[in-house]
Amino acid sequence: MAWWGAQAPAQAVFPGYGKPVDPEQREAELTWFVGYMTVRGWTQAHGMPGVVLLAQV
Repeated sequence: MAWWGAQAPAQAVFPGYGKPVDPEQREAELTWFVGYMTVRGWTQAHGMPGVVLLAQV
């Protein structure tokens, strides 16, 4: 079984809130998450409101 690419199994890491989330909360949690991943060796390759692309380089 491939662990990356198109054949990788899907994994839900957070099922969501079940309701709309206001933009301020979303961005605050995204900022926290990027910091959390940066400490673990990931780099933010691209970002825009509500979306971030992380890479290990």
